[in-house]
Amino acid sequence: KNGYEWTKNTDPYFGGGALHRNYLAPDFLKMCANQPIKKFVHVECGGFTHDPTLETQWVQQQADTFGMPEAIVAYAKLDADDIEEQLKKHCRFANMRGVRMLLSHGDGLICLTDRGDYMQDEAWLHGFSLLSKYNLSFDLQSWDIQLHDVCRLAQRYPATTIIINHLGSPSSLDEQGFI
Repeated sequence: KNGYEWTKNTDPYFGGGALHRNYLAPDFLKMCANQPIKKFVHVECGGFTHDPTLETQWVQQQADTFGMPEAIVAYAKLDADDIEEQLKKHCRFANMRGVRMLLSHGDGLICLTDRGDYMQDEAWLHGFSLLSKYNLSFDLQSWDIQLHDVCRLAQRYPATTIIINHLGSPSSLDEQGFI
């Protein structure tokens, strides 16, 4: 069992439950057979919550078997006491390239994490600082209202590549939300 329980969520924001089915590398290869796709990246999907390195291991097994994905962005709880050990475990796998930890949090918005102050938390910042040591990028998913914290983070840790997911997640989907 992979633990992707969120795929059962019937809320339209989470796919309305339509995502709750197996879709593996052979399915993707078949679907894209006539497309000029060169490479792709697996970004953590919130599974294997008891040990996120198991997701990395499983995805690496898929890559070893099917030749894809060529890169893995794994989950790591950057404020964990054992964060360096977690990163070392992830980095045992050849296709490991980066880390993602959902930071989306805000009043009146869907909160995908337990609190909104991670980017000010010293324990979390310590974990973030280790990413450059292991040559890992950070996939950042936050709301647009949190982007001022993202700017400060990038200024404080210029050696770590930050990849902003979902266009910075506009909190408003009208035209103003994209300005």
